[in-house]
Amino acid sequence: EHNQIMYNIGCPWREDPKNCTMPVIPKAAENGLFALLQQFIDAIENIIDKYGPAEEEYVNSFDRPSDQLLHDEVMFDREKLKLLHSDLSVAFVLEALDGDLSQGLNLISKIFEDEMNGIVDTVHLENRALFGTYMAMVFLTYLALFRKTMNGSRTETNLSRQFITMMPSHVLELEEMDLVKRVFSTADHSAD
Repeated sequence: EHNQIMYNIGCPWREDPKNCTMPVIPKAAENGLFALLQQFIDAIENIIDKYGPAEEEYVNSFDRPSDQLLHDEVMFDREKLKLLHSDLSVAFVLEALDGDLSQGLNLISKIFEDEMNGIVDTVHLENRALFGTYMAMVFLTYLALFRKTMNGSRTETNLSRQFITMMPSHVLELEEMDLVKRVFSTADHSAD
C-alpha cells in the first residue's frame, strides 16, 4: 500500500484519486507522492538559491547565528509578497504544503501507524499465549510433583502401619499401645 501511494501513477490521498491537477504545476502530483516530494525538494532548493542568505552568513551550527541582531526582530517584507504569486517555486511550495504533500504524508503516516498497531497487537497476543503456556507448564509440573509427593507419603504411611502391626505388642504396655494406635489412626488428633 505504501509503494502504491509513493510510486504508482495517481494521487490516492485526494478524494478523487484520478484528478491530480495542481494550479501551479498541473502534473506535479500525477506520478505519486515520491515524485511530488522530489519536486518539492527541488523547489525548496531553488528558493534557497534565489532568495536565501548570502553564503558568508551561513554558520556551522544552528545554535550560533553569525549576527545576533539579524534575528532579534522579524518583520514582514511587503516587497516579497509579490513573490508568492510571481515565482512558481514559491507558489508550488505553499500549495504543496497546504494540500497534496501534507495529505499524502498523513496517509503514509496512517499506513505506518496501522502496520505498527497490527505488529504490536500480534506481539501482545503471542506474548499472552507464551505466558499462558508457561503458566500451564508450571501448574502441571507442580501438580505432578504434588501428586508424586502425596502418593509417596501414602506409601510410607502404609509401610509404617504394616511395620507397627508387625511389632510384638506383648512387649508394650497398654498405654504405649494406645499411643501408637492414636498416632497411626486416620481420625483427627487436633485435641491431643
